[in-house]
Amino acid sequence: MYVVLDSNIWISELGLQSTLGAAVRFYLKRNNAVLAIPEVIKLESEHNLRNRLNDYISSIQKNHSSLLSIFGKLKEVVLPNNEDIENLIDNLFTNIDIEFVEIPFGIDSAKNSFLKTIDKLPPSNKSQQFKDGVIWADCVGLLSKGDVHLVTEDKAFYQDRQYSKGLVSNLKNEIASFDNNLFLYSSLHDLIKSIQSDVAILPEDLLKSFLENNEESVNRTLERVGFEIGDIEDSVISSFATESPSLLYVEFELLITCNAVIDDGRSNGRLMLSGDGQLDLDAGTYSELRNFGEEFVYISPDGAEEKTKNTVIFIDSAVIGHKEVKHSVRYKLD
Repeated sequence: MYVVLDSNIWISELGLQSTLGAAVRFYLKRNNAVLAIPEVIKLESEHNLRNRLNDYISSIQKNHSSLLSIFGKLKEVVLPNNEDIENLIDNLFTNIDIEFVEIPFGIDSAKNSFLKTIDKLPPSNKSQQFKDGVIWADCVGLLSKGDVHLVTEDKAFYQDRQYSKGLVSNLKNEIASFDNNLFLYSSLHDLIKSIQSDVAILPEDLLKSFLENNEESVNRTLERVGFEIGDIEDSVISSFATESPSLLYVEFELLITCNAVIDDGRSNGRLMLSGDGQLDLDAGTYSELRNFGEEFVYISPDGAEEKTKNTVIFIDSAVIGHKEVKHSVRYKLD
């Protein structure tokens, strides 16, 4: 399975480092997909992203200068320099943590696109769409190896230039004899709908890891009321793609049935645990599990509902001076 993303996708999703891009990388890795990068896409993406980054920096510098003239004194703004930009551009297509293959710009692809330009056939029937013809030729070349998923907003690929009508007829006829299939999408959202799969998170494994770090706190809550932990009755677990396609951020609530240590008429003990953390899908291990507190409810001998709660407070470390901010993303997985 090969996936080809047009240059506008690479640019708008910041080299797949955006929230949506993180979800795409997550599902590509789960599907053992290979990200195919034609050289024409790489060159255009690098060129346009470089210009966009320089525009961002110029805009910030200009606005900061205007604010400085108004306020008279401001903290200095630290921005990337040219070397920083070039380092980022150099690693744009390699810092994605999934398998990829680069497709060099070849004479066969150029010839194929040029002939479509002469014949005025999509996607090279317009003067500025020679690149699209090369991309198409590269996709056709990949079809001999596996299915190809092409994501592009360029309407030249679509019948009557309408996304809803799918691949234009002459291109559809061109690949009709291949055993493998080509799938066309106008957005990353549509790609995700096609390749997404369920992420199985077992509540029992999550509880075991949670208790390894929080057993003392949970036991104190139960000992105060004279109950002991039982089985999981219900769970709500939300998972989110992160900067790494191998790492999930999870939020959870676990409802656990508890039994009274002494039979004194108390019943229906329920312990609610909530927290968050990270799940390494490759290793199958949890880390940075945080406890948001424990809530315990039971029915007293006289039929009244009794409730006790243990709250955990988190304090972020203070920073004096400039603070380095690290990029992070969270994309909720369905």
